[in-house]
Amino acid sequence: MNFNIVPFESVGSIRFGMTPDEVRQVFPYKFESDPLWSGRYYDEFEELHVVIEYHQQNDVWRCTAVHLSYPSNPIFQGRSLLEQEDEDEREYLALDIEDWLKSIDPKFIDTMLDSNYVSQNLHEDSILFKNLGILLHQPICASATISIYARGCDSL
Repeated sequence: MNFNIVPFESVGSIRFGMTPDEVRQVFPYKFESDPLWSGRYYDEFEELHVVIEYHQQNDVWRCTAVHLSYPSNPIFQGRSLLEQEDEDEREYLALDIEDWLKSIDPKFIDTMLDSNYVSQNLHEDSILFKNLGILLHQPICASATISIYARGCDSL
């Protein structure tokens, strides 16, 4: 399934700030809710490899992040961020995407180089594009995940 990314606004039909009920109306697939964890909870759409993250804002749960992994297809500016070709080309394609995003957001944070940003959500193998709200987890790995965040999300 394709998910067009509009930084800080939406991922496919899911808009940041939606309540869980609103998300489930526009995204009517089977899901499981994960229990409250550190002030947030998640709807996991396992079949689609999509996880929606909610934070409580003024006593209302709101969508603040969307996490996608293959075979979900996050698309930014017309380009797939999880291009999957044969295994020999996967690392090359991932590095190409990484370089392309770095050219768009030169103020990225590479946690391999700056351990000050390693936290609960930013692991040592992540690259955060703060101006885009996009986080690449394990960017050259076959099980890569892309996280897209709302502006001001406290997960980062």
